[in-house]
Amino acid sequence: MTSGAVWKVILRFAFPLLIGNLLQQLYNVTDSVIVGQFLGKESLAAVSASFFIYYFIISLVIGIGSGTSVVISQFFGAKEFDKVQKAFSSFFIFMLVAGVLLSIAGIIFDVQADEHAGGRDPAGGRLFQDLCRGYVLVRHFQ
Repeated sequence: MTSGAVWKVILRFAFPLLIGNLLQQLYNVTDSVIVGQFLGKESLAAVSASFFIYYFIISLVIGIGSGTSVVISQFFGAKEFDKVQKAFSSFFIFMLVAGVLLSIAGIIFDVQADEHAGGRDPAGGRLFQDLCRGYVLVRHFQ
């Protein structure tokens, strides 16, 4: 990555990030359209109110993933492949455990989280709870 035209290297590095962000936005738009069309405006407002909690969790996961990639890259560059394996395994286990804990916390505190985000509709808590149930699977396979 350190040889050749700089702009080509930057584009090659940034393109997957761009695609990931576009797909995330497509998911948000699709979610809003489906909820708005089939569940009504109250449910759409509940999804919008819980978006900030969801965005915080996504930002946290991206930050942890970026930090881990730095550590793994340093080990890889030093040709310490056993440490690469350990760092990746530790990251994967940490994210799996964190995903399970976040899902459990979201299921238990769904209504309180919705109220804290400004929601007043009980459907908002249920939508947040559904989001948390699927969180473990979605986060680990994106």
